[in-house]
Amino acid sequence: MPTCSTCSQQFEIIQKELDFYARLTIPLPNDCPHCRLQQRLSFRNERTLYKRTCDLCGKGAISMFSPDKPFKQYCNECFYGDKWDAATYGQEFDFTRPFFNQLKELQLNVPRLVSNNMKCENCDFVNMCSDDKNCYLTFAAENSEDCYYCKLCQKNKNCIDCDFVWDSELCYGCVNIEKCYECFQSVQLKNCTNCHYCFELQGCKNCLFCHNLVRKEYCILNKQCSKEEFEEKLRQIENGPAYFCGMLKNEAIHRANNLLNCEDSTGDNLSGCRDMYQCFDMQNSEHCGYCAEGDAKYCWDCTNIYLNPELCCQNMSTLQTYNVKYGTFIYYSSDLTYCDSCWYSKNLFGCIGLQHKEYCILNRQYTKEEYEKLIPQIIDHMKRAGEWGKFFPKDFSPFCYNETIAMEYFPLSKDEITKLGYLWKEPDRKNYLPPSGDILACESCGKNYKIQASEEKFYQKYNLETPTLCPDCRHMLRFQFKNPKATFPNACSKCGKAVQTSYQSKQVKNLYCESCYNEAVY
Repeated sequence: MPTCSTCSQQFEIIQKELDFYARLTIPLPNDCPHCRLQQRLSFRNERTLYKRTCDLCGKGAISMFSPDKPFKQYCNECFYGDKWDAATYGQEFDFTRPFFNQLKELQLNVPRLVSNNMKCENCDFVNMCSDDKNCYLTFAAENSEDCYYCKLCQKNKNCIDCDFVWDSELCYGCVNIEKCYECFQSVQLKNCTNCHYCFELQGCKNCLFCHNLVRKEYCILNKQCSKEEFEEKLRQIENGPAYFCGMLKNEAIHRANNLLNCEDSTGDNLSGCRDMYQCFDMQNSEHCGYCAEGDAKYCWDCTNIYLNPELCCQNMSTLQTYNVKYGTFIYYSSDLTYCDSCWYSKNLFGCIGLQHKEYCILNRQYTKEEYEKLIPQIIDHMKRAGEWGKFFPKDFSPFCYNETIAMEYFPLSKDEITKLGYLWKEPDRKNYLPPSGDILACESCGKNYKIQASEEKFYQKYNLETPTLCPDCRHMLRFQFKNPKATFPNACSKCGKAVQTSYQSKQVKNLYCESCYNEAVY
């Protein structure tokens, strides 16, 4: 087994992975899956936003890049407009210098888009979003409306403080829910209505403090009750920002793996998938390995990939791509290698910020014949320098480690971060104000925050307390209900069968294999 060049741990490369890398004619990775994922996540800043002005039009903008970044930043209107062209920054490839050094120079010169939002309406304070309307501090959302403080929110309406939520409406404080309506403070629900403080329910209505139920209605603590008993008990409960009943979660039965309508797959939180290896939070995907958050076909080592990418490897944040290798923030493009922030393009190598381009190297235009002649020469040059087949170096990320989602999944101290070669950003030293009028102060971190008018109406409608924690602290509370994007050896609590699960040893009391879970619940 190979040894990881970063953490020095041995890791396995399975036959499917060998076949995939051979098909794309690229080298096998020399870092373990853990370190590869960590490095990809360090290129994605979702939640850390800054106020600044557009360097082209001078208008105010909300940016995911801190003001001290050396490159220019353009607002969405200017970036997609016709007043500039990233190809003007093109440079000729220099075979006397390493490829990554040249790409780094290009990266520092090309202006960047302040936030990755497309076709959004009245969504100034969002990031990584598309086709949204009236959303606020919501991240990685698509086709959602009137949603606040959500993450990975797709096709939802009027949801607040929800993460990993699909096709749901009027939900609050939930994690991992799908096709739910008026559900509150719950985790792992599917096709449920009016369920509160519940865990792992399917097709249920009007349930309170329940777990592991299927197609039940009017239940409290897993016991049948009358409609009147349910409504009376619900009136007595204050739906405050508790974000779940921990005792209930501890008593519930936990699936070793949440795999719905899946075949020959390993990982967690997969639905409609086939032939998936160590994948997480994926839907309607097949033949993938080490992928997370998206839908894909024949992809390995990719994260946040949507709209059916195919034959992609070592990518972070893409939409509708084909044969993209070593890419970050690539949209509607094909046959790209070592590219960043490119749209509607094909046949690019080492390019940044290009739109509607073809046959470019380091943003410089070539003919088809020139391009096809140069690419093998550049790859041979990279092989001799030990660069070919490696993901972007850590200092290529335009973000500091603690600005990115890497800090959520792999929390580290400042010393640990810098020792690994990542960048660290010192927290802003702000003098927060005490609560006064419409300005609130987080009771945990002291950060000031406001309640939006539409948000307040939601709380009043459902008799909810105004949150006493800021959006960031509430997010981290919900994040506790997301397991690592990795599996570990464990054993079924009932039959003792060995299982691979995202729950680590003794993390939960009742961990059941698939057959024991089905026998107990269905």
